[in-house]
Amino acid sequence: MFYELFTNLSEKNNSSNFILNSMNKGMIPISPKTFERIFGDQVGYYFHSSEIDNIDTLKKIGKSRKTISAFTEIGNYSIFTGAFDIELDFPVVSILNGKYALKTPLDSFTEYGDSGRRWVDPYTMNSSKPTKYLRKISDEITDKLKKEFGTIDIYSDIENTRKKELIKRYYEISEEILLKNKKVLEEISNMPLTDEYNEVLGYSFKIIKSLVTYNSFYRFVAEELNMNPANDSELNNLAKEWNVVVMKDNDELYKELKKYQGK
Repeated sequence: MFYELFTNLSEKNNSSNFILNSMNKGMIPISPKTFERIFGDQVGYYFHSSEIDNIDTLKKIGKSRKTISAFTEIGNYSIFTGAFDIELDFPVVSILNGKYALKTPLDSFTEYGDSGRRWVDPYTMNSSKPTKYLRKISDEITDKLKKEFGTIDIYSDIENTRKKELIKRYYEISEEILLKNKKVLEEISNMPLTDEYNEVLGYSFKIIKSLVTYNSFYRFVAEELNMNPANDSELNNLAKEWNVVVMKDNDELYKELKKYQGK
């Protein structure tokens, strides 16, 4: 997804049920550690959308190895900004510079899990060539697990000790299959955009700047801070306090993002 509210980062989804459910759905666990083993450090600029009052949280996450859902490309800009304005109350787009793991040319519907991992769900992704590749990787992981354990049905009568071993092997086999598919993952990373926006899993990043439109920030100040700035100068002073840069409108914001795209 192109935005994140961080509510799902406040608690770790590391329960055995969550992990086993993810495994049963064919989801692929993605961790910074695995992708550093595959590609070394991948570093670049990427963009992250959230609410204005999430910037401090974003800054804290950037100092860790937790992954966030970000993007580097936008397809149909009018559709993107329409969704942007609908999904978020007071949207802000932060330009980040840091490391990243998986990069796909479409929304890969990732879900945050434990220890900085995110789970990619190739079976909810739009049909496309990269989706087909990721589903093949998912099937390879599932097939190998079934060969070792006979079943991966979490509703079957598997002893708890066996479940722990299953989870351990799920992570190990997933990394093994991802390492084996380095060329495929590299090809996916370099594919042209096939959706309204792509997805990049960023981590260990710094915030370069956070952009907000004039209308969005004015509403935030009025509705959330209960303030009524007398002029633009007062509004800009508040923007500095909130560590945001005010853009005239979505078009100006988009042009600013374009300056960092592909770098």
